[in-house]
Amino acid sequence: MKRGWMVIGLVAVGALAGAAALPARGMPATASGARHAMAAPQPLSEAAMVAQKHGVNYAELVRLAGKGDVKTLRRLMRMSKWMDAAAADDHASTLASLLRQVGDRKFALAVGQESASVREMVRQLLMYDTGMSSYGVSRWYPRTAVASGLMMPR
Repeated sequence: MKRGWMVIGLVAVGALAGAAALPARGMPATASGARHAMAAPQPLSEAAMVAQKHGVNYAELVRLAGKGDVKTLRRLMRMSKWMDAAAADDHASTLASLLRQVGDRKFALAVGQESASVREMVRQLLMYDTGMSSYGVSRWYPRTAVASGLMMPR
């Protein structure tokens, strides 16, 4: 028993004293000689690939829009015209997630400043992704429903 504790204590003391850890197999060494697992690059979504063709970093825009940046939300909404098929599916999911994340008030502010054609695209994408009818969207997100032209203001 005492010997087991002694070994554990020495290993812990060695690690605290800056002793080099044993290198793991198959892991590349960094400049400092430490070894770590490298994350595999994540494949781009269809929407991100379409945006990349237009010189836009989709992931960065989504990150900024998720923080509530209305200007970035508007830019993402205008990108809807580039999306078709699988890209539109990804983009619809992104817009619906952003609606839930930033909230009805901020999303409505952004969509309300867009042209009628962009509002129509955003409205269709939201209804497609959420599976909600116009009634469902207007019930859960009334400001966005009014701003996108889905229903008339009361």
